[in-house]
Amino acid sequence: MIGSFRKGAAFLVAAAACLHAASAPAQSVVDGSGGDLPDSVRQEIFELVTDDFRDPMSSQFRRLQRGGKPNVYCGEVNTRNMYGAYVGFKPFMVALDPTSKSVDIIPSDDGRPKVSGAEVRTKLQAMKAAGCRFGAK
Repeated sequence: MIGSFRKGAAFLVAAAACLHAASAPAQSVVDGSGGDLPDSVRQEIFELVTDDFRDPMSSQFRRLQRGGKPNVYCGEVNTRNMYGAYVGFKPFMVALDPTSKSVDIIPSDDGRPKVSGAEVRTKLQAMKAAGCRFGAK
């Protein structure tokens, strides 16, 4: 009887671990872009972009690309808000200069402070000037 209890308990532990692993969110590139970027660069982009997100591991990326300037990378990111709903893809630009790193994201409804339309336009212009391309492929 004790042996069957142990087998049953082991089965439940294994099943719970499988379910947890299957449901664990992970950052992902949803359109296959950025395949030409080294894994270390992609990982650094993911970490910098999602640093202030409520749920960084559930973030989705698309349109990952090199910018027109050295060490500049661009793309779009989708994250969850405080209610657990995705907010929609927003443009971002990351500069991985060896001496300093920076990230610029068009804000969304993810809990960060809102910015004006003029600030959004200024950020988009800076991103385009750095060689970032957004919108339909």
